[in-house]
Amino acid sequence: AIAIGPFAMENLKDNSSLGGDSVAIGSYSHQGTVTSGSIDTNAYRNTAVGFQTMKDITTGNSNVALGYNSGKGNKTNNGTIAIGSMALYSCTGNSTGAIAIGDNALRQATINNGGNVAIGSYSQYAATSGSNNVSMGASSLGSITVAYTNVAMGTNAGYNMTSGRNTVAIGGYSGQVLTTGFNNIYVGMDTHASANNVDNEIVI
Repeated sequence: AIAIGPFAMENLKDNSSLGGDSVAIGSYSHQGTVTSGSIDTNAYRNTAVGFQTMKDITTGNSNVALGYNSGKGNKTNNGTIAIGSMALYSCTGNSTGAIAIGDNALRQATINNGGNVAIGSYSQYAATSGSNNVSMGASSLGSITVAYTNVAMGTNAGYNMTSGRNTVAIGGYSGQVLTTGFNNIYVGMDTHASANNVDNEIVI
């Protein structure tokens, strides 16, 4: 294990088999959590670079966090990638396999965000629960809170969606009217839904 910076990897158990291959660079990075006065951090194969990156880790393994406060709240999730300031900041609940690239991407992930992929500043920013959503572009799917298996590509694509399933929005500002809906497709810049809660609609 490699720890560089004040309190980096501070609460790692004193066991050569634990923390093996982990790297923590930056103040409070990979610090770990102390419960009832005992050190219980039991994580390994993690890479944390930046202030308070992966600070709350306890048993999560094979995670990557690069950037100020990225992945800070991750305690037990495995295989997450957080790159950018505040990316995957909360990361509590089940967020195993989540990928957040860009400042504040997937910042509010608190309940269930396993398999979500958010690329771009503020992409899936408000997502608290949901899985298997894919968004690429600044603020894409930026307002979803509980949503599943949606795809948004382009700046602000699907931005107003708060919930729903199986919707595809491709193009800048596509699907902007939609707030909740199922099985919709919007292709092209500024393609809008006919209503905020429509289902089974295609606009090209």
